[in-house]
Parts: sequence; structure tokens; C-alpha cells
Amino acid sequence: MSNRKERRRAGNKEKVPTYNLTMPAMKQIIDAEVKKQVETIRNEAAVKAIDFTLSQTVGVFMVSVHDEFGFGKERLDRLIKRFNGNFDSVNAGNVELADIFAWCKEYGLDLTAREDGVLDGKN
Repeated sequence: MSNRKERRRAGNKEKVPTYNLTMPAMKQIIDAEVKKQVETIRNEAAVKAIDFTLSQTVGVFMVSVHDEFGFGKERLDRLIKRFNGNFDSVNAGNVELADIFAWCKEYGLDLTAREDGVLDGKN
């Protein structure tokens, strides 16, 4: 740090502010910043986990539809477009998940997962 005479010679008239912090105040600032960063990391990890799970689920579903019902590229493309459109409607709040589950139930599908995470698809 330079003294006043050196600052004037250098043309720097702005004095650098100095702050005094107590240890508890510094600890509080650091703890708040660490908590904020941990929350950010958790949120990013949750988004990555959801994206991975969704991609995995859709991928397995598409292979199943192809293998079981012979869906080719065109029908799989139409299916994924429809899926994305429906998913966007749910995310936008235009359709409630309860409505989706009710619709599935009308067709005899129960999307409640068992304890082992497997869907029976039966009522």
C-alpha cells in the first residue's frame, strides 16, 4: 500500500477503503457464501439427475415401443414430438399431472411405482 504522497505522484487520488471485520462477522459472511454455493451445486446436481433419469426413461420407452410394436423412425419421431409437446404443456401449467394420471387410469394403467421402483401398469 502506498502513502498519500506516492498516490498523488502516481495521479491516483482515490483512497482505497479499508474495512475492519471481527472474526464472527467474517465467519458469518463466509458461511453465508458457502451455503449459497452449496445450494447452487445441489440444484445443478438435481437438474442433471432429473435430465439423466428422463433421458434414460424415454430411451428405454422408445426401444420398448420399437421392439414390441414395430415403430420405425417416422412413428418414433412423431411419438417423441408428441411427448415433448405434452411435457411442455405440463411444465407450462396448462395440464396437471393429476389429469395425466386420471387419463391413464381410465385406460387401466396405474403409474404408481412399487417399492422396487417398477411400474406394474395395472390397476
